Amino acid sequence: VKHAKEKGIESMTHHNNEDHPESNDYVTLDEIEDSPKRFSSDEERFSIHAPPKDEWNKVYIGFIILGAGFLTPWITMITAVDYFELIFPNFNFEFNVTVAYMIPNCSFLLLLSIFFRVGTSSARIRAGFLLFCITFLVIPIVDGSSVGMKFGFGFTMFLTVIMGFSDAVAQGSIYGFASMFPPVYIQAVASGSGAAGLIVSFTKLITKLSLPDTPEGIKKGAIVYFLISAVFMIFCIFVHFMMLKTPLSKWAHIQFDNAKAEKPVSTNRRGELWEIYKIIWKPSLSVGFTFFLCLFVFPGLISIIPSSRGKWDWFPVILIMLFNLFDFCGRSLPEKVYDYFSEEISHIISGGRLVFVFLFFFCVQPRLFAHDAFPIIFIILFGFTNGFLGAKLMMIGPSKVSLEKREVAGFIMVTSLVLGLTLGAVCGWTIPYMIGHT
Repeated sequence: VKHAKEKGIESMTHHNNEDHPESNDYVTLDEIEDSPKRFSSDEERFSIHAPPKDEWNKVYIGFIILGAGFLTPWITMITAVDYFELIFPNFNFEFNVTVAYMIPNCSFLLLLSIFFRVGTSSARIRAGFLLFCITFLVIPIVDGSSVGMKFGFGFTMFLTVIMGFSDAVAQGSIYGFASMFPPVYIQAVASGSGAAGLIVSFTKLITKLSLPDTPEGIKKGAIVYFLISAVFMIFCIFVHFMMLKTPLSKWAHIQFDNAKAEKPVSTNRRGELWEIYKIIWKPSLSVGFTFFLCLFVFPGLISIIPSSRGKWDWFPVILIMLFNLFDFCGRSLPEKVYDYFSEEISHIISGGRLVFVFLFFFCVQPRLFAHDAFPIIFIILFGFTNGFLGAKLMMIGPSKVSLEKREVAGFIMVTSLVLGLTLGAVCGWTIPYMIGHT
C-alpha cells in the first residue's frame, strides 16, 4: 500500500512540475512536516505541489472504509434474501429489490450530475450515510405478519427506494472526493466496495450460524444484522469527519481549489459535462457494461441456480459469498498489476465477459452444467474480473482529465457505473419470466 501510494503521489507531483516549469521552489516532505514553524495558515502551508505524507495511511484506509460504507446497504439487502423470502413469500424479492434500489439510484445520480454544486461534498456524504442508518433501523420493524403482507412488502420497497437515493448521494460524492487525490485513492474506494461484500456476507454467515434455522431464529438474526449495518453507517460519518482533518486532505482540497481558480470551470454545465465525457467515454462505457452484466445475473439468476445435491439452502449463500470474495480480490491487487493491463485490453476483457451470461443460464435452464463445480468456477471468474475492471476503469477515467475536472469526471464515471447496474437490474427482472421461475 505504501509503495502504491508513493508512486501515485510522485506521478502527480511530476505532472504538476511539468505544468509549472517556471516554479522550482517546491517544499520537500520534511519541510512540510515542519511547516507550522514556517507558515501562518493551512492555505499557506499546503499551497504547494509536493503533498504531505499520509501518516499511517489514514486517508487511504479512510477511503477503503467509505467505499465499504456506501455499498453495505445494497449488499445487506441482497444477502438478507432468506429473511425477506420468509416474511414476503412468492414476491420474487431478489428481483424486485434490485429494480427498486437501482432505478432511483441511477435517476438521482443523473440529477446530481446536472446540479452537481448543490451542497458541499461533505454534506452530501454525511446525509447519505445518515439516511442509510435510519432505513436500517426501520426495516426490521416492518413484518408482513404484523402490518399485512402486501403493505409490508410495499413499504419495504419504499425503504429500498430511499436507500437507492442515499446511495446516489453518498457514492457519487465519495468518488468525486477521491478523484481529487492521486489515482491509487480511487482504487482504495473500489477495494472498500469489494470488502463490503465480503464483510457483510461474513456477518450474515455468523448471524445465520449463531441462531437456529427456524422462522424465529431467522427474524432475530435479521434484526442483529440490520443493527450492525446501522452502526457501521454512523462509523463512516465519523471516519469522513476525521479524514477532512488530515494534512493530505487539506492539501488535496487546496490544490483542487487552486486549479479551479487558475482554470475556472465553465458556467455551461451541460457543455462542461459533454467536453469531459468526450475524453473519458471509452472507460465510461466499459465500466457501465461491466456492471450491466453484473446486475443482470447477480444476485437474481445466481440465487436460483440449483445444487446437484437437491434442495440445499446454503448453495446460493455460498455462490454469493464466493462472488463477493473474488470481487474483493480483483479490486485489491497491487497497482503494478493494474498498470500491466493497458486501457485497450481492459475494454476487451469487459466485452468478453458477455460469455458468463450464457454460462449461468446453462446452469439453470437448459441445465447443461448440472454439477456444483461449474457454477462455482464460473462465479469465481465472474467475481474476479468484475472487481478487477471495477477498480481499473474507475482509475482510468479521472486520470485522463486535468485536476480541476477530475471531481466531475469521477462523478460521470459513477453515473455510468450505476446506469449499467440499473439497466442490468431492469433486464434481470425479466429472467424469471424467461425461464418460467415466477
